[in-house]
Amino acid sequence: NDTGSSFDALDFRLSGAITAYSEVEEQIDTTFSRKRYIVARVTVDYAFSDITTGRSLVVESGAGEYRKIATGVQERPAFDPDLRDGALRDALAKATGKIIRKLGSMPFQGKLLAVDGASLVLKAGRRSRLKEGIQLAVYRVNKVLVDPDNGQVLGYKESKVGVIQISDHRDENLSSATIVSGSGFKAGNVVKPLPYSNSQ
Repeated sequence: NDTGSSFDALDFRLSGAITAYSEVEEQIDTTFSRKRYIVARVTVDYAFSDITTGRSLVVESGAGEYRKIATGVQERPAFDPDLRDGALRDALAKATGKIIRKLGSMPFQGKLLAVDGASLVLKAGRRSRLKEGIQLAVYRVNKVLVDPDNGQVLGYKESKVGVIQISDHRDENLSSATIVSGSGFKAGNVVKPLPYSNSQ
């Protein structure tokens, strides 16, 4: 995939809450033994949002589980943080997997960081998985579109500035590019794949 995906932890927000928690005792009988387990189960509601637009990318409920062998015949303690933490780690690991898959499916979006004549530097780099030589569209954000009812940013009104071509990747986060067409490029302009590009 030539358009790759690139994201920065500062671009997104993860929020959530534990909505259910339980501990139960289960017994498993096999031919040779009988084992007792304390099983903790947790349900977490979480949302993963784009900070810039306020748009939720993933809104889900996930469950986690953790088992611990019950030892002896004494009653188990009223609170065991290992049980709660283990179940929560399991739920968060599953949520993280879903979030990473979502980020991996998102098209590339970066920003121009510096403009010096026809030479440009943009936020992309090797981690973007963009091929050197690929052409990208550059847009100027003219207006932020806000929901008047709740103040949430829904999107942007953009105008195309022109087209650039990646010449090389400087490191994991930065790429150099040259102007193919257009004028008025400025730091802060948004860079995206060309619409209807055959390389997507």
